[in-house]
Amino acid sequence: MKLTEEQLKEIAKAGGIKEVDLLVSKKSDNQFELGFYNDKKEWDSILSLEFIVGACADRVEFKTSFDDFDEDMALKRMVNLGLIDL
Repeated sequence: MKLTEEQLKEIAKAGGIKEVDLLVSKKSDNQFELGFYNDKKEWDSILSLEFIVGACADRVEFKTSFDDFDEDMALKRMVNLGLIDL
C-alpha cells in the first residue's frame, strides 16, 4: 500500500486530530504513523494505522492516544482518496 504523508494527514484531520501540519510521518511495510520527535529525540506517535490483509477481507486498524478519534470519518476519507473500498 502506498500512502503519502499528505494523505495520512488528511485521514488524521478527518478523524478529528488538529494541527497535523506540525507532525511528520514514518512508514514500515503496511504500517503508517504520524507523530513527532520529543525533546529527548524519542518518537511520539499520535496516529498509527495498519493495513491488515486477510484471507476473506482486508481491514484498517487505527491506534491513537485521542479518545475521541472518529474512525468512521477517517475510513470515509480513505474511501474518498481511493485508498480502500468499504
